[in-house]
Order: sequence, then structure tokens, then C-alpha cells
Amino acid sequence: MKHHLAILACICATTTSLKVLNRTEQAADVHTASAAVTARGGQSQSILHVTHKVNTSAHTKLVWMIGCSIDNRAMRGACSRAGASLNPAGVPEGDQNDFQYCTFDGVTWVFTFHPGASPPPYWEIYKDTLRTSQQRIQDAAQTIQRVFGKGPDAAVVDSSVWDLVTLWIHDGRPTPWPYERQEFLADKWCSSTIPTFLDFVQDLVPHTRIAFRTPFPGVADCYSIGPFLCNADRLVNDMNGCLKNSLANTRLYGKYDLLDVNAVALQEAHGQPVASLYSDGVHPTHALYAVYMSTILKWVDRG
Repeated sequence: MKHHLAILACICATTTSLKVLNRTEQAADVHTASAAVTARGGQSQSILHVTHKVNTSAHTKLVWMIGCSIDNRAMRGACSRAGASLNPAGVPEGDQNDFQYCTFDGVTWVFTFHPGASPPPYWEIYKDTLRTSQQRIQDAAQTIQRVFGKGPDAAVVDSSVWDLVTLWIHDGRPTPWPYERQEFLADKWCSSTIPTFLDFVQDLVPHTRIAFRTPFPGVADCYSIGPFLCNADRLVNDMNGCLKNSLANTRLYGKYDLLDVNAVALQEAHGQPVASLYSDGVHPTHALYAVYMSTILKWVDRG
């Protein structure tokens, strides 16, 4: 997804925030699973065939990150800084996979990519058109159960950037894309698409604590990515506002936790322009990834 997805800010993290990536100098041993390739409808699909079960301590917490390349890079960076091997081994950076994990300091982090909560057709960059987000997540949940012998203790769900692209596609790819249409579709995303998606994940792993993370601050960018990001800054504000208005007794839709990483990012930015907070125009700096992972860990520890 490199050079394709945006709407995340990159900021400088404090030394305290970075501690989450250096909590241990000794990484726990992790075991590999082999990836086999099969075909569905003439397209290659990466389906994991587990060779053996990973022996995890009863005290090891299993945290499942369900999202895009932003979440993938955040997890990979944490694993790298902790010296923990990423499995399956040898996966190129930025490659989107159903199942990647590492273990350090009593936490096993698992990542699963999905192309958004909105229904297909998805963006053309996603070539695996025969598998929906729900199918990918369902397959990954089954793999997690086989590999670790249990479901996740906690799951952090992201669905925002890919949804913006999909909404634009569903709206006929208008150029320019009127902000009024974006605003209307974003409200539907918040009031219908996301709660339905979170209910799906919760039904899949009923004993797992689930949090939805807010989109990071957006940057208006009509040219480098696409017209669906022309009003990204305003649209992300609307999305975040709707999510916060959907809180009932501090719970999103009365059921789920909300990780407000948008507010965390703006606080860490210390008033700097959002446009200056990107590392490559697409992804955050390593420092913001550290803040993001620290935010997740604090939430997990509170449970």
C-alpha cells in the first residue's frame, strides 16, 4: 500500500511514549507457520497452513490488530525495536498479509489486513477481489485459534482510509468530489457501517475486548493520492465527531471502547501543521507509531 493510503499524521513522540518499544531486551521465542498458495477463481491467495501450535504462556496477552498498512507498520516497528522475530518470516515491508505476529514482553501482537468495512467493490490496489474483509478476518480468527490455542484477549479495529476510497468509488468516482456528498456518506459510515462491522468482529471472537481506533488527523491532498482526499482534513474531523457523538456511557455504540488516537496525535503535534507531520506523505514517523502502540498497550493493561 506504500504511496497509496493516507490520512495519518506523523509526529514526534516523547521519551516516555517510546518506552513501550523498549520494555524488554530479550524477545520471547516465536515459532513459524508455513504459508501455502492456493487458487480461488484463478487468483492466487495466501492461505496459512499451520505446521504446529505455538506454546504461549497463560500470562501472555494476545492483541489482534485489524487494519491497514498503518497498523502493520506500527506493529512491525514495535517488533523490530524489541528484537522480536516477525512470523511468518521473510515478509516484505508493506506487504499485506492475513497473519503476522511477534511476541515480546508478555504480549503477542497479531496483524490482519482488510480493505475496509464498506462492501466491495474495493480500490483497485486490492487485487484479491474474491475475498471480502469479513472473509479475511474470519480466516485469520480461525488461524489464531489454531496457532495459539485461544482467541485474542483484545482486538483493535481500524477502518477509515480504505473506506474513504470505497465510498468515492461507490459514489461514481466524481472529480471533484463534492464535500456535501462526502459528509453524508461519512455519517452513514459512522452510524451504520462501523457498528455493523464491529458487531461482526465481536460475534467472531465473543470473549475478546474490542476497541475501534479513530482516524488520525487528515491532510487535504487532491493530487498525490486521489480526489477522495481533497477534503480529508474536514472529513476526518466529521468522522471523529460522529464517533464521539456515538458514545454511550463512554462506550462506542454502548458496546466498544474508542481509542482516540486522533486526539493523541494532535496533542503530540504541539500545534505543528498536520501536513508537516507525515514521514513520506502517507505514513507516520516511527515516533508516532510508538505513541500509537503505547496507547494500545495502556488500554490492554487497563483490562
